[in-house]
Amino acid sequence: MLIWPAIFTLLLKCTTAKILFEILTQPDEYELANRLKESLERDEQNRVEFSHETGKWGHWTLFQSISRLSKSVSEHSANWLVIVEPYSLVDQQKLCEFLGNEDSTKAMIFGYALRDEGPTIIHHYHHTPTGPQLPYPDFGAGLAISAALLKRLADELQQNPYADNFAIDAKHEFAKYLKERLGIEMEHRPHDFCLFPTDGCAVSFNAPKYSQEKALDAKDIYAAVKTYSEYHRTRVVAVKRTWGIRLPFIDYFSDAEDAFVPTKTLGIPNTKRGHCAKTLAILRYYAKNVESYPNNKWLLIADDDTLLSTPRLLRLLGERDHMKKMIIGERYGFSYSADGSGGYDYPTGGSGMIFSKPAALQLAGNCECPSDDSPDDMIIGVCARSFNIPIIHSSSFHQARSTDYAKDYIARQPPISFHKFEDLSPYDEYTKYLHEETGPTSTVHSEL
Repeated sequence: MLIWPAIFTLLLKCTTAKILFEILTQPDEYELANRLKESLERDEQNRVEFSHETGKWGHWTLFQSISRLSKSVSEHSANWLVIVEPYSLVDQQKLCEFLGNEDSTKAMIFGYALRDEGPTIIHHYHHTPTGPQLPYPDFGAGLAISAALLKRLADELQQNPYADNFAIDAKHEFAKYLKERLGIEMEHRPHDFCLFPTDGCAVSFNAPKYSQEKALDAKDIYAAVKTYSEYHRTRVVAVKRTWGIRLPFIDYFSDAEDAFVPTKTLGIPNTKRGHCAKTLAILRYYAKNVESYPNNKWLLIADDDTLLSTPRLLRLLGERDHMKKMIIGERYGFSYSADGSGGYDYPTGGSGMIFSKPAALQLAGNCECPSDDSPDDMIIGVCARSFNIPIIHSSSFHQARSTDYAKDYIARQPPISFHKFEDLSPYDEYTKYLHEETGPTSTVHSEL
């Protein structure tokens, strides 16, 4: 079973700070989030809201929620907004003491500051030429925003809505907007807002711990790897020597038949980008042949330069209800409207897309590609929205290389995937971040 994090409670009413808590929630985390909410509301002054219950697309980016949160703070006469995640630990006594010593009538924001070491693709290569890089929060470690700053931010967003069509890394995008529009940076308070459970912290992140006893059998997953004939003896070999060897039901879908791999072809020509036709063909192949895989529960679609930790994936999926329609991976977003009525979530293809069997079957029977090279993950997002299939985010999945993320962020939670390894050794990357001795393996391919 999922090991619940311990939740610190406050037995006495906080008299120095009145707090509105926003828990960044998802549909499959309700039980955990509700336990945290019940604990926080033992102090009757506190108010707790779940972000996903607003029904707004892009609620997880904060931009669609700031106006609502500013109104809630005002209505409940709160003087602080504190952003947390379902896996956050909150010591309310410590938080009360910390915020009680700060002036909420001034524009103030506190948290644990992550910083990039240099330009990175996930942050659109944003880089400060001199001095330290932009500090951005880890929501799991908590983010405290004064009522005064929240009001300024709500007013600014009303006049100048966040305009980027893509939502990639919400915490960095939020910090960048705050810096560029209001000239304010988050203050780093690592002894009060912590990435790991630590005595004395007001808020800390406690990474999910999934039980080995409930881990899936490797035979419960059918894996499909998208590849191209040029990479059969490079990328594919790396996949087969690392995580692919642990999955007995895995196929490599290419533009050409190759007995060395071996590959499957579905009559789809290779495209330089997008790969929508290939991904949809894989979904339909799975739907047609799923009964050939006894006890199948999940479909994994990955790129040939995706690296995965199979044991961790099996433990994570063991905690999910495979009978419900869902897609699991790293969630991005596109074209969210200011009021949260437009736009959609989508699973990043490079980090690995995990479909429950019911979700895969529905998408296979109802989705279409505008063109062969349309972006497959985004088209899946559009189609998933049409059928109310949620994109469940896990921060263990990564669309880029380990070097593209802040080191502290990578260390906070065991990763399940990374993507792209042209400029590094896939074996070093896999060994350092993803390999575990435990977990099922299948027969080693003789050609390796």
